Amino acid sequence: MDEQQPEHPNPQPGWYPDQQGLMRWWDGRSWTDQVAQPPAYGQVPAYGQVPSRSGVHVGKLIGGIALLLIVLVSLGNAASQDFTNAAERLGYLAVPTACLIGGILLIVFAFRKR
Repeated sequence: MDEQQPEHPNPQPGWYPDQQGLMRWWDGRSWTDQVAQPPAYGQVPAYGQVPSRSGVHVGKLIGGIALLLIVLVSLGNAASQDFTNAAERLGYLAVPTACLIGGILLIVFAFRKR
């Protein structure tokens, strides 16, 4: 009995972009339910690997820590100032307060699971 090669062989198993902008796993015969975010900068993941976004998480973590350090320095400077009224003190503390909120949010989102 002669085995004939199919006219159009199936693509190799791997991650391929789908119509929803995600990467979907092709097992060599059919599409699976496994999906992943596409890799950053258009890189194609290697065979069998799930795209990693750990660099994004590290950046958020470093950014959050940097903002919290700005808060500490700003609060140290504020403690050494001689304010004449409450409005002046409030204006001086607005930036460290915003940095504190931003830093906390960046750190929270760095550890958030998708």
